[in-house]
Amino acid sequence: MACVTCIELIVKGHTMSDNENLEIKLQKIQLEKERAITKKAKFEAENAKLLLEEKRKEVNTPFWKKIRFIQTISKTFITIIAISSIFILFYTYGIQPTIEYKSLKGLIENMELKRQYETLIEEAKIKAKEADSLRNIAITENRKLQAANIELEYKKNEIAEDYNNLEEEYKRFKNERTKLNESYKELSIKNRISEQERQKFKKLYDTADSSKRNLEEKVSQMTEKKEQAESERDRFAKSIIRPDTAIVKRPSIESLKEAIRKKPLTKLSTQDVDDMLKAKGFFDKISNRLSEGIENQFTTRNLNGNMIVIDNKVGLTWQQSGSSKRLNYAMGLNWIEELNRLHFAGYKDWRLPTLEEAMTLMESIKNRDNLYIDSIFDNRQQMIWSADKADKDAVWYVDFNLGFCEAKMITDEYYVRAVR
Repeated sequence: MACVTCIELIVKGHTMSDNENLEIKLQKIQLEKERAITKKAKFEAENAKLLLEEKRKEVNTPFWKKIRFIQTISKTFITIIAISSIFILFYTYGIQPTIEYKSLKGLIENMELKRQYETLIEEAKIKAKEADSLRNIAITENRKLQAANIELEYKKNEIAEDYNNLEEEYKRFKNERTKLNESYKELSIKNRISEQERQKFKKLYDTADSSKRNLEEKVSQMTEKKEQAESERDRFAKSIIRPDTAIVKRPSIESLKEAIRKKPLTKLSTQDVDDMLKAKGFFDKISNRLSEGIENQFTTRNLNGNMIVIDNKVGLTWQQSGSSKRLNYAMGLNWIEELNRLHFAGYKDWRLPTLEEAMTLMESIKNRDNLYIDSIFDNRQQMIWSADKADKDAVWYVDFNLGFCEAKMITDEYYVRAVR
């Protein structure tokens, strides 16, 4: 009915005044408002219906269907676990092996570098030992050359003596030949000999002449040997240091008694030894052969069946003999310990002598046993260890057979003569 009224109003609108139009508009607005309210009410009623229906369905729904939310949460949780498991598997079998491989590779490289470094260190140590060994060999060879030069000089002197003896023999034969010539002339002038005697005399003359030629040949040979010896001596002299030509006087014992070193050294060089030999006047056939050595005053005593030698001037007590066989350096130290354990001669402070102490026994002239040591000592211990080291692998020893001291490897074997 309202719609019909509205239509009629619209149809008749061209005849209406402005007031009427305003009323129509107001009515239209009112109408629209009513429609909106009606539409809203319908919408709210429908929503209420839907809610009521949902509540009814919810009330009538079985219990087991109501846990759908829990199922959803469970599925979500399971999905998360599955994704985590996939990620863990991917990390374990994909990423982690790569990381471990790189870490292991780095570790292996570090170990290889460390092994190479250790190898280089070992090689360096071996090279150092080889260098020390070569240096010791060079020192030994140098001293051997010096000893050879001394022997060569002795041989030269012997050759010179032989040469002089041959010259004297040649002169003697020459004089005899002259005498024979004079006798022959006298006999020929006087004509007191027969032809047979003349022939015999001629044979004697020929024999003398032949002897003369032989002597001349020997003299020539000895002259050549002398020249070779001098040439050999000059050749050796170029490679070694010749000893001083001035005679070294025998030092005073009063000054040596306190000056002799009793504490062993761990590094005693060849130059140090040469300086010590000359400073203290010890005889050494190579480094100080013109020295007269020092003067000792030895007395022997028998204590508990053990023979000892006391040097009253130097103030040292020695074993008269020593070890019965050669020992290396370590075995020599053990032998000294055993000596003290047994209280040899009633004492327990025996030790290896320092090089200075051992050189006090060196004589400048050989004894009846052909050794450079007083014959009061046993002649078996011709070479004895000292307590002084040239370096960690070499120790000085004294050779009474050849008359000098030298550094030798600790693995070499020499005798031991203890001192206190």
